[in-house]
Amino acid sequence: MFSDPLSGRRVVVLIWTAFLLRAAYYCVQQPMWEGFDEWAHFAYIQHMAETGSIPQRTDPVSKEVLLSLQLAPLSKSAAESVAGAITHEEFWRLPLSDRERRQTQLRTVTAPPARLSDHQAIETLVVQYEAQQPPFYYAVLSIPYLAFRSYSLPAQVLALRLITVLIASAIVFVTYQVARLLMGGGGAPVFAVVLVASLPGFFITVCRVGNDGLAALLNGAVLLLLVKIVKQGGPMRLWIAHGLLLGIALLTKASALAFLPLAPVTAFVAARQVRSHSEKWKILARALVSIGVTGLVAGWWYWHVWHTTGTLAGEQLHVAAGAKGTLAENVGQILQVDWGRVIDSAAFTHIWVGGWSFLTLRSWMYRVFEVIALTALIGLFILLVRRNRPQPAVDNHDGSLVIAVLFYAALCAAVAYHSLVVHLAKGISTGAGWYLHAAVTAEAVLMGIGLRAFGVRVGRIALCGLCVLACALDLYTTQLILMPYHSGGGRHHWDGLRPNPGIQAMFEALAINESGSVTPLVIAAMWASYWAATLALVVVPAAALFRPPPKPIPGRLDTPPVT
Repeated sequence: MFSDPLSGRRVVVLIWTAFLLRAAYYCVQQPMWEGFDEWAHFAYIQHMAETGSIPQRTDPVSKEVLLSLQLAPLSKSAAESVAGAITHEEFWRLPLSDRERRQTQLRTVTAPPARLSDHQAIETLVVQYEAQQPPFYYAVLSIPYLAFRSYSLPAQVLALRLITVLIASAIVFVTYQVARLLMGGGGAPVFAVVLVASLPGFFITVCRVGNDGLAALLNGAVLLLLVKIVKQGGPMRLWIAHGLLLGIALLTKASALAFLPLAPVTAFVAARQVRSHSEKWKILARALVSIGVTGLVAGWWYWHVWHTTGTLAGEQLHVAAGAKGTLAENVGQILQVDWGRVIDSAAFTHIWVGGWSFLTLRSWMYRVFEVIALTALIGLFILLVRRNRPQPAVDNHDGSLVIAVLFYAALCAAVAYHSLVVHLAKGISTGAGWYLHAAVTAEAVLMGIGLRAFGVRVGRIALCGLCVLACALDLYTTQLILMPYHSGGGRHHWDGLRPNPGIQAMFEALAINESGSVTPLVIAAMWASYWAATLALVVVPAAALFRPPPKPIPGRLDTPPVT
């Protein structure tokens, strides 16, 4: 199965197929608007498609979206901001006739969207608050939106979800390339790819209408180019490609601002590997060209954001926090944040949180994955300290591992800064761990390298166990938490196994508020495909574990290095 790179790529295609099957089930299993801020992301796409312009934050959404928010059940967080909305719990307490009436009305919402007046927008608080986001994802998705605009609103949402995860699925191939460069051969890259394809928290984040899936893909591609630059001596074509991709990533999500400092750092690392002073200066000059290309691609948006909000990111909490004091005063509040609570909340919301309803696991389940992550972190530290000695966990010691570590650390620093902003704006200490999925490629590869630092055999066993645990967690959360909850048979916070309506009744309940073509039978078929794909992800790392490392093939330039 893993005897040469070509067979390895075939396995990656298998993993990609499993990713798509699992993601498709997530798209129908999660009720409409259950994804984080999903309705606001959809309204942004709709506005761009219908008007050809970027919305303002105070612009009202369409009457179509507002009506759907009053008909479909929402999470408690979403329902609090929409007059006339009901929560999932309240929806399932309604008489059957009322639920059917709402379902019928929702499926008939197909008319071209009408605009609310500014007065109505202020009264309902249903405005384009996700207009704070850069426009690239929404411009891309406005094209398929126009193709589906004559369909019912649930069908439009499902179509955009499926297109979003199709785009995000390319991260499987990007992760494989990064892992091959950093981890070498021996089946090790496959473990990292399986991990990306099995993380339930990542699927919760990307299987919705929103820009996170595209952002994760682009960020992974940026990391791939940075690693290639270090390994290949920084040719101009890679620097230009890096500038273009980083610019597009910045136009997709502002979290990519965290990666801007990595261009000069990468240039410095690459320059250290050459002896010629003229070549060193060439590498630094190419890095400046890359930064210039990034500025040409994305600079206009961030100039606009700075001009209109006084902040670089433009996020609404950043704006609110900046209005409360000077930069020095705000930075001085760092010691007032309960960073222990921030780290804890960021960890569990990164591992798994059940969508906008914020369903949670038992606490010990989070601790298991936290211990594994801590072990991998210790392994990375050991490798970095001993980076001048031969190590089995990485291909070579050209500084590319340091770049990957800095890449993930940069996003962690951005999330920490966001926590500071939340504290300044709201006075609470919390961490939004789902933002870390924007660097899921770096996370999966670094987890693999860190665990393999304790020995190749031990690392392979640990990686296989981690992949199996991730699949088990995914099955647990979908089958015993999400499906019962969204079919009226589960509580908000999971406190153990509870009687559920039965599998057939759950399929029927999950079909409510979907488009008419998504019948209980269709959901049952997708559920079966999800199970098959998830079990395949268990088999792949087990097969890699028991296969011997590949032997180099004489004359084959694409043979991976033996580790």
